[in-house]
Amino acid sequence: MPGRIYYITRTYMINEVSTGCGGLRNTYVEMLREKYDVTVVTPNYYEQEMVINDQYILIPFFPKLKMHIYEAAGLCEDYLDKWSKITSSYLEKVVKKDDLIFATSGGELGCIKIAYYVQKHVGCKVIINLHDPVNYTHIGAIKVGGKLHVSRDNLVRKYMLNAEGIITWAHEYANTLKSMYPEIKMIKGIYRGYRKCKIWETHQIKKDFKIVYAGAMGRDQGVDKVIKTWGENKDIKIELIGNAGKKIKKLAEKYPNVTLLKQMPYEECMNYMKREADIGVVCIVAQEFGIATPSKLFDLINLELPILGIMPDGEGQNLINSGYGLAADYKEVEKNRNNLEMMKDTAYYNKITEYIKKKKPEWAMEKLFEEVYEFIDEVMGMTVHKASTIV
Repeated sequence: MPGRIYYITRTYMINEVSTGCGGLRNTYVEMLREKYDVTVVTPNYYEQEMVINDQYILIPFFPKLKMHIYEAAGLCEDYLDKWSKITSSYLEKVVKKDDLIFATSGGELGCIKIAYYVQKHVGCKVIINLHDPVNYTHIGAIKVGGKLHVSRDNLVRKYMLNAEGIITWAHEYANTLKSMYPEIKMIKGIYRGYRKCKIWETHQIKKDFKIVYAGAMGRDQGVDKVIKTWGENKDIKIELIGNAGKKIKKLAEKYPNVTLLKQMPYEECMNYMKREADIGVVCIVAQEFGIATPSKLFDLINLELPILGIMPDGEGQNLINSGYGLAADYKEVEKNRNNLEMMKDTAYYNKITEYIKKKKPEWAMEKLFEEVYEFIDEVMGMTVHKASTIV
């Protein structure tokens, strides 16, 4: 068992209400702490001072927009570079050889860089947890990032190659990484599942059939496709929960049956959907996420809601279509419209609902996390690096 796990992440909720991925990372840490001593290392976005205790290490960082521009242009390696350098220097004095660095990434490279430099200095072991592909890289022929940028493929290879293991949240992504990094002995896809949540509401049958999307509304999600695909269907109501931008707000105004709701705390949102939604929607248009399984999918399984997916071809779409609902690429507009009509059929709807109830226990994070424990224990049983041998 490792002496201590240092869980390095760009997002962690210290004293805030969980609304999304930050809260998911909190749950991940809670699960790790059931078996290991864990210190979270994360940016302090609010104060210019370090906060250090056994639970977490906060190191100041005030992000600047231009750093993302420099990153895309190749003028810096990552927008977290300054924070990564300070954090690495501190951890090199703290981390011991029998500790474990658990570095996460939701597209950024900074946390992986910290793991690389601390390992190089100390000789500890490293696990990289890739929530999403690293921005400005390639997954096969697909570019990750969606805009003009300088490739970071070589940088990612440099900083990841000495890790003992990589955990992804999708099996297809893990298989792709195995072909890209045959030098890394342990690469595994482990579904994250749904986290514990107190559900006190019950589903209310209403006159109007209601589909609900809750989550981010950025470029990758393409929530406008939900409105354009189903907004003209007068037999349904559509609700979108989250921080909508001007374009989404302007588009929603054209459709009387579309309602925008502000972002809610996680548990409140889950209970609202349990009460109000007949169908839960998962929406992703970025093609690079065809190899991913969005966390929202598992939330909907937890709510026992049939799922409509607007998703690229790949693992997430296949999972939904295996009995949890119906999904197709955003370009297949008519197919997505037909999928909604099929889901409105009472017999078909009930069939999916019963299947989800039957399969739900298999997707609990507590159950799936046993694979994470096994992975960590296996990594810690491997031969320890000598710091001077790391390239």
